[in-house]
Amino acid sequence: MFKYSLLSIAVFAASAQAQVTADTQALTIDESMSLLATQYPGFAGLYVDGDQTVVKLADATAIAKGTRISELLAVIGEAQRSKRLTTANANYGFDELYRWHFDVIDLMSDSRFNVHTVDIDEVGNVIALTLDMRSSKDQIAALNASIAASGVPADAIAVRFAPVPTPHIGLRDRVNPAPGGVQIEWTKNSAPAGQNSFVCSLGLNVRRGTEIGFITAQHCQDANGEVFTQAGVRIGASVAVGPTVSTGCPSGQTCKYSDALFARYDTRNFAARQQIAFAPNLNNIQGNLTVISALSTPAVGSGVWKTGRTTGSTQATVEATCQRLKYSNYPITFLCLNKVNTLGATFSQGGDSGGPVWINAGNGNVSFTGLISGGGEARIGNTTLFGHSYYSPFSSIQKDLGTLTIAY
Repeated sequence: MFKYSLLSIAVFAASAQAQVTADTQALTIDESMSLLATQYPGFAGLYVDGDQTVVKLADATAIAKGTRISELLAVIGEAQRSKRLTTANANYGFDELYRWHFDVIDLMSDSRFNVHTVDIDEVGNVIALTLDMRSSKDQIAALNASIAASGVPADAIAVRFAPVPTPHIGLRDRVNPAPGGVQIEWTKNSAPAGQNSFVCSLGLNVRRGTEIGFITAQHCQDANGEVFTQAGVRIGASVAVGPTVSTGCPSGQTCKYSDALFARYDTRNFAARQQIAFAPNLNNIQGNLTVISALSTPAVGSGVWKTGRTTGSTQATVEATCQRLKYSNYPITFLCLNKVNTLGATFSQGGDSGGPVWINAGNGNVSFTGLISGGGEARIGNTTLFGHSYYSPFSSIQKDLGTLTIAY
């Protein structure tokens, strides 16, 4: 990294050249270097190598134009606060490369070539074009022909190969269509104004009867009919939580089998059907997993994963099945939740509620097994001593909501 912005170099240079009127505070780094090259012909860019700044010079141009090299180096040295400057030879001034890169920039929009970056490479003193590493020989040959037709000198172009980049889309971003695990938002009407916006995680896209929607945790709403948004965009509203249960319900309690609700999409196009986001880093969805089956209740000792907007994709072990559970701050007692042991690590936290729990089936396929409900952990400092989470198994969810179809 440069110690100081290249814009500051342009400012120093501009102060030495009265004819410069550009607003140097609005320059990109390429524009800044191009400006320096017009003021000091032969300047070809600079970069930091360890503890020294390397200034590239097209010597023949600098000599022919009578460039004041000592003044140029003084300007750069002052701007960089660098006492160790060295020079290196280059073929072309930065202003030439900057001008020529406009002659090849349209290759990025030519679908024949898969050019995904164009860069003025200060170290190599070339215009670097990066292609999809899977490009064929015919594509490369066609690209080289187009480069030759552009009139840019062949030795001023470097063709390189790398995987095509994709934007880092996280679980909290707008994802459309939405897979399981991404953030959803809702407004709690009973909470004070300004403190009534809450987040949960989308569980799984399903069909319930003739309706297309998704399932998530029941406690992710204030009342039935809750409106859900995804990154600020309305996607649907809850329509079902299932009936309360009397058999096996402790005296004086209100009971359900699961902590689950069904929300109907405003349009079925919002749904990424049979997909669960895989995001070990919650800020970067690495891809979607395909749900090929549903497992009502895995046995104790089974390994399970979950995806949620707070902690991403994590794994744990089933410690107990079908536990009756009463949370300290929720009015419903649940009659059949599974408990997972997080083995000293965090499996889920607030905001993960409603996220899908799944079992890896290999080759990008998974079996859906339930929805995150809640949990807790004990910590000393930054160390988690033990932790546990609870989730609603698919069998309990269907007891409350009826038959849910995953493949539709």
